Amino acid sequence: MLSRRRFLRSTLGALAGLLVLQRPAHTSALRRYRALPMLGTLVEVSISASPETAAPPPRQAVSPSEACFRTAFAAVRQVDHRMSVFQAASDVSRVNAAAGSGAVPIGADTALVLTTAGHIARQSGGALDVTLGRLSAWQRRSGAFVLPHRLIDAALAAGGMAALHLGAGGRLARLATPQAQLDLGAIAKGYAVDAALTALRRDRDVTAALVNAGGDLRAWGEPPGAAAWRIGVRHPLEPRRLLLVLLLEEGAVATSGNDLEGYGEGQARAASGLVLDPRSGAATPRDLTATVLAGSAMEADAHATAALVLGPEEGLPYLARVGAEGLFARGVERKSGPRLLVLCGERTRSRIVWLAEEAEIVS
Repeated sequence: MLSRRRFLRSTLGALAGLLVLQRPAHTSALRRYRALPMLGTLVEVSISASPETAAPPPRQAVSPSEACFRTAFAAVRQVDHRMSVFQAASDVSRVNAAAGSGAVPIGADTALVLTTAGHIARQSGGALDVTLGRLSAWQRRSGAFVLPHRLIDAALAAGGMAALHLGAGGRLARLATPQAQLDLGAIAKGYAVDAALTALRRDRDVTAALVNAGGDLRAWGEPPGAAAWRIGVRHPLEPRRLLLVLLLEEGAVATSGNDLEGYGEGQARAASGLVLDPRSGAATPRDLTATVLAGSAMEADAHATAALVLGPEEGLPYLARVGAEGLFARGVERKSGPRLLVLCGERTRSRIVWLAEEAEIVS
């Protein structure tokens, strides 16, 4: 992985758009790591706990730390079962199957995600829309960067987020037209990260934890031997390279962009796809990524998508307005060769501790 593994030697995980990087620590806390392919990417869990948690107690087959990992992955699996378009019995699939007809009962967690999506859709002026599932499905099948106008016109005519109706305190969901289809890819993965971290925080033996899933990350507590987690943001034009490193004490980070692919030993290839502007159906620029820091991974995930759609000029004021922060990375052509502009506010700029030579910060 080039010089970044030498720069910050111990890599805890790889994300679509983000890397978690930490220096070796001399500490009594035990750092443990597990990863499983889930949610169409690699879900990684890192915990710090006392050394006693590594060995199973007498007459128990599983150590306390291993039980922590199982609980965290079970929380992710439950979100996947409820919200994935690839699970026929999920809440999302059942709502889609009933589109244009009656309301469908949904779980409390799905109701929370849909309610949050509606709120962020209004905050962003329509830059987030989870009802364009037909476009997302077609793009996944075709791999095309430009979608046919007939598909775009039909999807936009379905009414967007206005076609989604929640009733019974959010526990019933209905899509008003059969052309509207849910796809929670821009928010549910972040919620799964939150669910896993919440499960880890309930364990009294865990002193710090980090969960990441293909570009969505949340940290809690101090990493062993350090005051903050070091998060690497990947290069938007060359995904195998590192663009910058920023510090995160606690909270969540998510990166949104097009065609970011996984790489490296033991790392899964992330599902490729496009982030579409729901106002026009067009794909967002290939050479632009948005990285957002927020209190929860669900919020960071959804805000990153909305910010990418809005672009830096509208996206940075939007993030400040909703109480988040972030940065945009954009490729530009110069006479001296291609350069990268990192556009961010002063608060985010103060977190950056390393920057690639060809990049410059504009705030």
